[in-house]
Amino acid sequence: MAGVTRLDPTALAQQPDVQEGPALTRTAEQATFGDGLSAGVWSAEPFVEHIPSYPCDEICVLLEGTLILRTPDGAAQTFRAGDAFSIAKGTECTWDQPETIRKVYVIREPREG
Repeated sequence: MAGVTRLDPTALAQQPDVQEGPALTRTAEQATFGDGLSAGVWSAEPFVEHIPSYPCDEICVLLEGTLILRTPDGAAQTFRAGDAFSIAKGTECTWDQPETIRKVYVIREPREG
């Protein structure tokens, strides 16, 4: 069906593990739309990372696991399987993932050049 893409979480099984900073991850990018907009499925083993400036705008739906996002003002939000959330580009936060997560994501990355 032209213009419609199923985002398939099982596609992660065919992807290699990649070390991204402190995280061991797998990414299955499944749709690209131009202007830096893409969607897919991502998983990662447990890790904690302080992110001084989130690199992109992102919308996520957790499929599995728990994620705690903390901001410098002391606020913390916990997300679990089934929860949806967004993170704006430039947000300072600590990504605290006490267990493996899988998520569907839509990101808009800055254009290069």
